[in-house]
This record gives sequence, structure tokens and C-alpha cells, in this order.
Amino acid sequence: MRPEFPLTLYWNLGVVLRDLKHVDSEFLRTFDVGPAQFKVLYYINSCRNGANLKEIAQLMDVSPSNASRLVEKLVQKEWADRVVSPESKREIIVKITREGKRMLRKLAPEQRRVMQNYLHSRTSGDQLEKLNGLLQLIMKDEVVTEA
Repeated sequence: MRPEFPLTLYWNLGVVLRDLKHVDSEFLRTFDVGPAQFKVLYYINSCRNGANLKEIAQLMDVSPSNASRLVEKLVQKEWADRVVSPESKREIIVKITREGKRMLRKLAPEQRRVMQNYLHSRTSGDQLEKLNGLLQLIMKDEVVTEA
């Protein structure tokens, strides 16, 4: 292996990730939603009883106050509600609303289609499966599956 190979791989992965994020951001912008808002909406939809602000902050790798501002944007769009936890009056639980679920049902398949079109415009399905398998080997225990 060439000595510069790991660094070149790192840079190449960074370029691909940047391009994917750009494609995703441009797509989400057409729905007036940012990638962070979409990620939180997707996450709270997967939580049976909602998620507290601490969990959302950890998911997004931000402070609880920044997570609260992010949630506030979802509340303003009527995609999420804040409720007081029945276990602790100090804890706020964020739950997805019907409108939030409707938006997610509309957005998620379109997002998959946009990303699939982008990736397939650059490589074949077989190559993408191989790449995904290699990335999963590198990630080991951190395999991500689509909900």
C-alpha cells in the first residue's frame, strides 16, 4: 500500500460526503426543511414515546439549548409537539405530530429517490453494494440500517 493511500482515501470520502450532503440539502430546501430538522423529525418518529431534549442533543452532537432551538423550528411548523414527561415534570418530551408524520411520509421516499439517482449517476448498483459492504467492515459495530 502506498504511504499516501490512507490520506487519499480520507480526502476522497470527505469529498463524496460533502457532495452527498449538498445534494441532500438542496433537496430538503425545496420542502423548507434543513438536514438537522429532518434528522430530528426522523428520529422522533422512530421513538415510540417521543424523545427528550437530552437524547436529541446527543443525536445531533449539540448542546441541549441548541437542540431546543432546533425542536422549536419543528414545533413552529407543527411537525412536533413538546409535552411534559409523566415521570418528571422537569423533562420535556418531543413527539411527532400527524402533520410531521405526513411530511415525513412525503419526504423520506423522495429523499431516497434523489440520493439513489445521484449515486447511480456515478456508479452501478453492484458497485454501491460492494462499497456499502466495505464501509460496514470499517465501521464494525456501528452498522446503520434504514428504518
